[in-house]
Amino acid sequence: MGAAISGTSSNVEELSGCLLTLLNKRPTCDEVPSKLEDVRLLLQQGAPVDAKIHPRQRLYEPDYATTTALQVCCSVGDVSAAKELLRIGADIRLLTKEGTVLHSAVKSKWLGKRFTDMLELLLEYWPEIINIKNFQADTPLHVAVMEGYTEYIESLLSHGADLTLLSSSVNVPPCQHSPLFPIDRALGYAIQIGNLATILTLLQNGDNFMGLCCQQRFAFMKPDFVKLMVEANWEEKKYRWMYEEDNWSPELIDWIRNPRPLSFLCRQTIRRAVGSKNLKNIACLPLPQSCKDVLIRFGNYRLKDSFDVTDSIWIRRWKHYHDVSSLKRTD
Repeated sequence: MGAAISGTSSNVEELSGCLLTLLNKRPTCDEVPSKLEDVRLLLQQGAPVDAKIHPRQRLYEPDYATTTALQVCCSVGDVSAAKELLRIGADIRLLTKEGTVLHSAVKSKWLGKRFTDMLELLLEYWPEIINIKNFQADTPLHVAVMEGYTEYIESLLSHGADLTLLSSSVNVPPCQHSPLFPIDRALGYAIQIGNLATILTLLQNGDNFMGLCCQQRFAFMKPDFVKLMVEANWEEKKYRWMYEEDNWSPELIDWIRNPRPLSFLCRQTIRRAVGSKNLKNIACLPLPQSCKDVLIRFGNYRLKDSFDVTDSIWIRRWKHYHDVSSLKRTD
């Protein structure tokens, strides 16, 4: 990593502000290449490559910057500008209020499909950044799960994000912590939020329900989602259901504790016999539409039309993700 350009202007603070303002404006240097020349000009005039804004000093706040130039690039999704800053010596290890620059990139809604490009750029300069925790003890994977960006989650996992890391360095089992301050794996966060696409992605990449404090997690989940998870073969011993939430109806509690209806078991058996790779062909069978709907339907719930429920629920990787956290009943 080269040496950072030192300021040559008497008004370095002003140049620093101009650089941060320019980087924070859209369109990005990726979209308008001429903007990158303006960035280079400011750096040549003396704007510090690690330009930063410090918070107003308070006794209860740690002394760290709220914004750095590289963090701005990650937040607005400007891969070209980030590459230029790193090339001339930007310190990728500077921590901000958000954590690392990768935490900022994970929160960016602007990166989209270019998130992988940004991730690979950051990993080139700091390979360990993918599992570094922020001041809230969350890894980038935890943050991606909280944001619900499934495409980012897949990219992180394919580049070495650790599914097993807890959201705290405290060596205490998750079940011994209050559900108001959950300390858990990324999957625990996904269950708490109730984002089905995120849960599926983590399971498909090797995680499982073992070790999760399900009873605490269900305290944050809607009853409909609880029922959906149980229908999806979340095998949980009955003694774990001794302290259900008050908002759960007696019918739901009875449904959870007792065996599944025969109609559900038949549907489940047929789907397994057909095979996960052939479920999408059920719609082509010469059967009454009501019968095909029963076989395709996942329990008593159908996800939004943008979600391909005819594909395998737990095995195949979903190719298109939309807002799948909300479920609608189709009785």
